[in-house]
Amino acid sequence: VINKQGLQFIGSGADNTKIISSDMASVVMGIQHSADIVVAGMLLTHTEPNSGGCEYGVILLNGNRNITIRDNTLRGSGLWGIDSDSTRGALIITDNIIEENTRDGVIFRGAHPELKHLTFTRNIVRQNLGYAFLCDQGCSFSDGFELTASDNQLQANQKGVFSPGFADDFMVPMKKSWGID
Repeated sequence: VINKQGLQFIGSGADNTKIISSDMASVVMGIQHSADIVVAGMLLTHTEPNSGGCEYGVILLNGNRNITIRDNTLRGSGLWGIDSDSTRGALIITDNIIEENTRDGVIFRGAHPELKHLTFTRNIVRQNLGYAFLCDQGCSFSDGFELTASDNQLQANQKGVFSPGFADDFMVPMKKSWGID
Protein backbone atom coordinates (compact mmCIF):
# COMPACT_ATOMS: atom_id res chain seq x y z
CA VAL A 1 0.00 0.00 0.00
CA ILE A 2 1.81 3.13 -1.22
CA ASN A 3 0.56 6.75 -1.25
CA LYS A 4 -3.04 5.89 -0.34
CA GLN A 5 -5.49 7.63 1.96
CA GLY A 6 -8.52 6.41 3.87
CA LEU A 7 -8.25 2.69 3.09
CA GLN A 8 -9.69 0.09 5.46
CA PHE A 9 -8.61 -3.53 5.34
CA ILE A 10 -11.30 -5.17 7.48
CA GLY A 11 -11.45 -8.95 7.86
CA SER A 12 -13.94 -11.13 9.67
CA GLY A 13 -11.54 -12.38 12.34
CA ALA A 14 -8.20 -14.19 12.43
CA ASP A 15 -9.87 -17.58 11.99
CA ASN A 16 -11.69 -16.47 8.84
CA THR A 17 -9.48 -13.87 7.11
CA LYS A 18 -5.86 -14.83 6.56
CA ILE A 19 -3.09 -13.07 4.67
CA ILE A 20 -0.21 -15.51 4.33
CA SER A 21 2.95 -14.54 2.46
CA SER A 22 5.17 -17.21 0.95
CA ASP A 23 7.82 -14.58 0.09
CA MET A 24 10.34 -14.88 2.91
CA ALA A 25 12.23 -11.80 1.64
CA SER A 26 9.29 -9.42 2.00
CA VAL A 27 6.80 -8.15 4.56
CA VAL A 28 3.32 -9.61 4.76
CA MET A 29 1.78 -6.11 4.53
CA GLY A 30 3.69 -2.93 3.78
CA ILE A 31 2.10 0.49 4.22
CA GLN A 32 4.19 3.42 2.99
CA HIS A 33 3.57 7.17 2.71
CA SER A 34 -0.15 6.72 3.35
CA ALA A 35 -2.70 8.24 5.74
CA ASP A 36 -5.77 7.19 7.69
CA ILE A 37 -5.33 3.43 7.15
CA VAL A 38 -7.05 0.68 9.20
CA VAL A 39 -5.95 -2.98 9.32
CA ALA A 40 -8.39 -5.08 11.36
CA GLY A 41 -9.73 -8.56 11.95
CA MET A 42 -7.09 -10.73 10.24
CA LEU A 43 -4.31 -13.23 10.69
CA LEU A 44 -1.15 -11.93 9.00
CA THR A 45 1.81 -14.32 8.79
CA HIS A 46 4.52 -15.87 6.63
CA THR A 47 4.47 -19.52 5.65
CA GLU A 48 6.96 -21.61 7.55
CA PRO A 49 10.36 -21.15 5.92
CA ASN A 50 12.03 -24.20 4.38
CA SER A 51 15.53 -22.93 5.17
CA GLY A 52 17.12 -19.68 6.27
CA GLY A 53 14.02 -18.15 7.84
CA CYS A 54 12.21 -14.92 7.05
CA GLU A 55 14.15 -11.82 6.11
CA TYR A 56 11.52 -9.23 7.07
CA GLY A 57 8.54 -8.58 9.32
CA VAL A 58 4.79 -8.92 9.29
CA ILE A 59 3.58 -5.26 9.04
CA LEU A 60 5.90 -2.48 7.87
CA LEU A 61 4.87 1.15 8.48
CA ASN A 62 7.04 3.68 6.67
CA GLY A 63 6.33 7.42 6.59
CA ASN A 64 2.59 7.13 7.35
CA ARG A 65 0.10 9.30 9.23
CA ASN A 66 -2.73 8.02 11.45
CA ILE A 67 -2.59 4.23 11.34
CA THR A 68 -4.87 1.83 13.23
CA ILE A 69 -3.98 -1.85 13.69
CA ARG A 70 -6.67 -3.68 15.69
CA ASP A 71 -8.16 -7.10 16.32
CA ASN A 72 -5.43 -8.99 14.42
CA THR A 73 -3.05 -11.86 15.00
CA LEU A 74 0.42 -10.91 13.72
CA ARG A 75 2.39 -14.15 13.77
CA GLY A 76 5.98 -14.87 12.84
CA SER A 77 8.10 -16.31 11.44
CA GLY A 78 8.54 -12.68 10.46
CA LEU A 79 11.44 -10.83 12.06
CA TRP A 80 9.08 -8.29 13.68
CA GLY A 81 5.33 -8.11 14.23
CA ILE A 82 5.10 -4.35 13.62
CA ASP A 83 7.97 -2.29 12.21
CA SER A 84 7.39 1.48 12.50
CA ASP A 85 9.62 4.01 10.76
CA SER A 86 8.76 7.74 10.78
CA THR A 87 5.10 7.28 11.71
CA ARG A 88 3.27 10.61 12.19
CA GLY A 89 0.04 11.71 13.85
CA ALA A 90 -1.51 8.80 15.75
CA LEU A 91 -0.57 5.13 15.84
CA ILE A 92 -3.29 2.98 17.40
CA ILE A 93 -2.41 -0.63 18.16
CA THR A 94 -5.18 -2.35 20.09
CA ASP A 95 -6.62 -5.82 20.71
CA ASN A 96 -3.91 -7.69 18.75
CA ILE A 97 -1.87 -10.81 19.35
CA ILE A 98 1.75 -10.26 18.28
CA GLU A 99 3.57 -13.56 18.59
CA GLU A 100 6.30 -15.94 17.54
CA ASN A 101 8.45 -13.49 15.59
CA THR A 102 12.07 -14.47 15.09
CA ARG A 103 13.19 -11.15 16.58
CA ASP A 104 10.92 -8.62 18.30
CA GLY A 105 7.23 -7.93 18.72
CA VAL A 106 7.30 -4.20 17.88
CA ILE A 107 10.27 -2.21 16.56
CA PHE A 108 10.53 1.59 16.30
CA ARG A 109 13.25 2.65 13.82
CA GLY A 110 14.72 6.11 13.66
CA ALA A 111 13.21 9.39 14.77
CA HIS A 112 9.44 9.77 15.10
CA PRO A 113 9.32 13.56 15.66
CA GLU A 114 5.78 13.88 14.32
CA LEU A 115 4.26 10.92 16.16
CA LYS A 116 1.91 12.75 18.51
CA HIS A 117 0.06 9.84 20.11
CA LEU A 118 0.57 6.11 20.53
CA THR A 119 -2.27 3.97 21.85
CA PHE A 120 -1.16 0.47 22.82
CA THR A 121 -3.99 -1.28 24.67
CA ARG A 122 -5.33 -4.79 25.23
CA ASN A 123 -2.58 -6.47 23.19
CA ILE A 124 -0.83 -9.75 23.83
CA VAL A 125 2.87 -9.69 22.88
CA ARG A 126 4.27 -13.16 23.45
CA GLN A 127 6.85 -15.73 22.55
CA ASN A 128 9.00 -13.48 20.38
CA LEU A 129 12.67 -14.47 20.25
CA GLY A 130 13.82 -10.92 20.98
CA TYR A 131 12.18 -8.12 22.98
CA ALA A 132 8.54 -7.18 23.16
CA PHE A 133 9.68 -3.63 22.15
CA LEU A 134 12.89 -2.65 20.38
CA CYS A 135 14.10 0.89 19.77
CA ASP A 136 16.62 0.84 16.92
CA GLN A 137 18.61 3.12 14.60
CA GLY A 138 18.40 6.35 16.63
CA CYS A 139 14.81 5.85 17.70
CA SER A 140 13.37 8.93 19.41
CA PHE A 141 10.05 10.65 20.07
CA SER A 142 8.97 14.29 20.35
CA ASP A 143 8.69 16.14 23.66
CA GLY A 144 4.93 16.46 23.17
CA PHE A 145 4.52 12.73 22.58
CA GLU A 146 1.50 11.17 24.36
CA LEU A 147 1.14 7.52 25.26
CA THR A 148 -1.94 5.53 26.22
CA ALA A 149 -1.01 2.01 27.32
CA SER A 150 -3.09 -0.36 29.41
CA ASP A 151 -4.30 -3.92 29.82
CA ASN A 152 -1.48 -5.47 27.77
CA GLN A 153 -0.01 -8.92 28.36
CA LEU A 154 3.72 -9.27 27.70
CA GLN A 155 4.62 -12.94 27.96
CA ALA A 156 7.72 -15.06 27.34
CA ASN A 157 9.62 -12.66 25.09
CA GLN A 158 13.09 -14.20 25.30
CA LYS A 159 15.12 -10.99 25.75
CA GLY A 160 12.54 -9.20 27.90
CA VAL A 161 10.13 -6.30 27.54
CA PHE A 162 12.29 -3.31 26.44
CA SER A 163 15.58 -3.23 24.55
CA PRO A 164 18.45 -1.51 26.42
CA GLY A 165 18.51 1.40 23.93
CA PHE A 166 14.83 2.23 24.26
CA ALA A 167 14.34 6.02 24.43
CA ASP A 168 13.80 7.17 28.03
CA ASP A 169 11.00 9.56 27.11
CA PHE A 170 9.09 6.57 25.71
CA MET A 171 10.12 3.78 28.07
CA VAL A 172 9.40 5.59 31.34
CA PRO A 173 5.69 6.31 30.65
CA MET A 174 5.19 2.80 29.25
CA LYS A 175 6.78 1.10 32.25
CA LYS A 176 4.77 3.25 34.65
CA SER A 177 1.46 2.56 32.90
CA TRP A 178 2.13 -1.18 33.00
CA GLY A 179 3.38 -1.26 36.59
CA ILE A 180 6.91 -2.36 35.63
CA ASP A 181 9.81 -1.04 37.73
